[in-house]
Amino acid sequence: MYHLPSYYDILNTPGTFEDINLYEQVAKRFGIRIRRWLEPGCGSGRHLRVLARRGYETAGFDCNTEMLDYAKKSLQQRGLFSHLFCAEMDGFIDNLQNARFDIAINPHSTIRHLLDEQATCVHLNQIRDALRPGGIYVVGISLARYGEDQTETDLWLAARGRCHVRQEIQYTPPKRGERIEQVHSTLTVTSPTTTKRHVDGYRLRTYSKDQWRETLARSGLKTIAVLDEQGNDAGNMNLSYYLYVLTPA
Repeated sequence: MYHLPSYYDILNTPGTFEDINLYEQVAKRFGIRIRRWLEPGCGSGRHLRVLARRGYETAGFDCNTEMLDYAKKSLQQRGLFSHLFCAEMDGFIDNLQNARFDIAINPHSTIRHLLDEQATCVHLNQIRDALRPGGIYVVGISLARYGEDQTETDLWLAARGRCHVRQEIQYTPPKRGERIEQVHSTLTVTSPTTTKRHVDGYRLRTYSKDQWRETLARSGLKTIAVLDEQGNDAGNMNLSYYLYVLTPA
């Protein structure tokens, strides 16, 4: 559905204010005064709109030009600005022109779109270089439990005006010994006059908790906190989704 940015935005915008509030709280916990934010894989720009409205300086990038065009227009329509550019997550650093950021965010397993270890480590090291000393990278990631994970289906519903969007997402875990999860999306868009159906698929790399720790150990970032999705310390809880707070090593 990444080629349908308006529908993506309708589905994903609910909860954006709460997301930003959480990241602000995390930064406050670590004594960071935020002025500049960076968002890899910024999509339709929903986070950047809220951040710009709150007076922050922001930059974001995505490899999908349709998403970027939508993000630019949505900011312009509100009289807002963010530095946006087209780049892959493992090839963005030169576009920042030596700008450094207090915080970068990568929620909802976006980092798992990087499908091999080299690309992920390059990305993490470029984030290290993009952060000021003491800056943080908040990564939201779903971790696998191999042998226990089964095919699951999520249902998302949202509306904007008279446009109603329904997305059914099926996640098929990797075969034994593999690291790629198959994702199948069925999007149904209903307006007063039409109903349209869009079917799509993509892949995500999987990590167990140990595999994710090993990847981080190879990068130039270190973990300073592991949180649940409400921002509480995860401790030894066995969760499906975590927020990792990283900082330059």
